[in-house]
Amino acid sequence: MKITTEDMPDRQVGLLIELEEAEIEDHKQRAYRRLVQRYVIPGFRRGKAPRMILERHIGAETLIQDDIEGLLERSVADAVEQQELEPIARPQVTDLESLDPITFRATVALRPEVELGDYESIRVDWEDPEVTEEQVEEVLNNLRRQGSPWEPVERAVELGDLLTVDMSGYVDEDPEDAAESEDGDDEDSNAESEPTAEADTEADADDGDESEGEPEVPGRRTFVEETGISYMVQEGVTYPAPGVPEQLVGMSAEETKEFTISVPDDFTIRDLNGKEAHFTVTVREVKEQNLPDLDDEWAQGVEGFGDDVFETVEALRDRIRSDLTERTEAQTRAEFEENILERFAEAATVTYPPIVVDMEVDRILQDQDEQMRGMGMSLAAYAQSTGQGVEQLRDTVRPQAEQRVLRGLLITNLAESTGIEASDEEINEDIAEVVGAQQDEAAQEQARQVFESEAARESVERRIVARKTMDMLVDIARRERDDSEEASETEAETEADEDSDNGDD
Repeated sequence: MKITTEDMPDRQVGLLIELEEAEIEDHKQRAYRRLVQRYVIPGFRRGKAPRMILERHIGAETLIQDDIEGLLERSVADAVEQQELEPIARPQVTDLESLDPITFRATVALRPEVELGDYESIRVDWEDPEVTEEQVEEVLNNLRRQGSPWEPVERAVELGDLLTVDMSGYVDEDPEDAAESEDGDDEDSNAESEPTAEADTEADADDGDESEGEPEVPGRRTFVEETGISYMVQEGVTYPAPGVPEQLVGMSAEETKEFTISVPDDFTIRDLNGKEAHFTVTVREVKEQNLPDLDDEWAQGVEGFGDDVFETVEALRDRIRSDLTERTEAQTRAEFEENILERFAEAATVTYPPIVVDMEVDRILQDQDEQMRGMGMSLAAYAQSTGQGVEQLRDTVRPQAEQRVLRGLLITNLAESTGIEASDEEINEDIAEVVGAQQDEAAQEQARQVFESEAARESVERRIVARKTMDMLVDIARRERDDSEEASETEAETEADEDSDNGDD
């Protein structure tokens, strides 16, 4: 075969392959041996017709096109071997240019190329996680609130109360929106110029509705109109708009209050962004929660900590503090590692073919499909219910796939370059920990069987290596800066400031 190579961006090589006559003849002969068994040629027993007679009967081109895909795949594989290329995935045939002679193009995705950069200079400030006594008390109070009854009270509203309210709210309609609405109304009214019996009936019904409620005021758009709803007065509540709970503090039962709130530009409800929201609220009832006394007797009945029973409030406090500390440390560590990986990616140069991301997208969607099937719905059914197509789903997870690919390549290459490995002992300990965490003996035995496969052990090995590599990066990032590093950083900041000043000039 004749092979012409072309360097392509993103670690890809293009191949233009033209098969020799002998290769094409070999393909035709194999096709003849297959096809002669399928056709009945007059005057010959099945499978005995000479090739020349078969070609005359079915056409010479049929021999060429039979299993053409297999021929191209085999030819690409031979071309890749001849060119000593190292593909990371099956080469893709992109264009069949000719059948006489057979000429086609293919794209070969090469292994990613990674330059790690100066990861040794990565420094990230570490802040020790802290759990405050206020946080501990908040958890204690939440435990006290669970299951505690709400009782009516005759006093002014305070934060933490549960109210029954009538609430209405509107915003002034933009003139352009109002004009569009009026145009739409005019078109509707012109569409039916003559009344009908059905129209009279609907008009009567509309008149009845208007008599029961307040008519819409021109130039206003009502976005909330509720009667007798329960409303929790708590900081951070943003329904129906930020700041409403604070406006209710100090009101009393059967009191009505009108107020206006300036809605932030970034509010989640787009139609309210940046507008003045006008409210009228009437408080019908105020309730407070009768919390149990914070004593040892109450602590002994607290649930939600597995089989643990606490004899004293102080013992419960210690457990809450311990749990909060563990969660806070895990969150702090995760944020710290995220910061390190961002710096690592900035220092490195990574080039990889697009098919690597496509493969990772496939893995993510497969995982999501398995999770959803566990809940009784396939990913395809979910996509259909939300009106999304397959390509939309792929586009949705593509940024996540790109990040996984980039960071996976960085960690893998760093581990290889520094000789980080996982020993058999470490792999066995990790597996034993996973098996021991199962609920019962049957589940543990099932887990043991899963980890008997080589693929499962390799997955554990990769996880351990990645964890050890990340630990090494964390140690590097937490090192104290020496004088040369601080001087270099100060110099870089000074140069950046001078460049900025020159740009301003």
